[in-house]
Parts: sequence; structure tokens; C-alpha cells
Amino acid sequence: MHDFRLLMVWDAARELRPEDFQYILRPEVAFERARIYYDLDSDNYSHFSLQQMPKRKSGFITPFSTKYDRKRKGMYDGAYDHTQP
Repeated sequence: MHDFRLLMVWDAARELRPEDFQYILRPEVAFERARIYYDLDSDNYSHFSLQQMPKRKSGFITPFSTKYDRKRKGMYDGAYDHTQP
């Protein structure tokens, strides 16, 4: 099984080989996995922009680890909002 990782669209052309294309996930599925493997809590960033990639969580993370849930409606959550499809 290939390790899950997020890529910016403009980086994909440089980093992916044709044999990797079979592992590209639909945006909705990739976002569900990003909620597990990436830090989407805006409180952990001094600023988060559209061009920024969220940081990968450290430690022992499995597909069954807890997913990050967006902050309550009306609260700013830029890392989550800018990462979702």
C-alpha cells in the first residue's frame, strides 16, 4: 500500500510518475484522509494561506486515528477550509 500524501496541483506534474496515477484519489476521499494524516487545526499555524500545504502529523498515525473536525460554524478555521475540496 502506498503512503498517503497531499500534493499541490502544480507540484503533481513534477513529482508524480505515470505509474503513480492509479493512486490518485478523488478530492473528497483525499480530504477525508487529510483529516487523519495532516494538521488541519488553524490554531497550530500563525497564518495559513491558499498556497500553503498543511503539516503532516507526527507520531503513530493509522487510517483508524481520529479525524480532525472543523471548528464550530462562524469560527475561523483556515487550514481546514483551504484544504477541503
